[in-house]
Amino acid sequence: MTIDIPIEVIRKGPQNKVSIEETRTFVVSAHGCALTLKAGVTPGDTIVVIHKMSREEINCRVVMCRQGKEGGWDTGVEFQKASPNFWHIAFPPDDWDPSHRDENVPAKANK
Repeated sequence: MTIDIPIEVIRKGPQNKVSIEETRTFVVSAHGCALTLKAGVTPGDTIVVIHKMSREEINCRVVMCRQGKEGGWDTGVEFQKASPNFWHIAFPPDDWDPSHRDENVPAKANK
């Protein structure tokens, strides 16, 4: 689901130096998110994502990182532990098909 949620990312860099970066998601799911970072990370790295509105934290594994169009690093992360409620939004079920309409809902008349 494409959505902009403010987050903080905590990560360890060279010599175990801890850095904290404020950023935003551009895609979220029940399994992780996509975000943009100022500095690249390596797939397999572990980071902590903090949801700025709820202040909840979750450990994540970097699965993808590539140079973005605006100079940042587009990064995909997955939750290390299932957490479908981390974003505090409802996701459609896995078998949801947007082309299927409920037969009980009347069709709108064509104008």
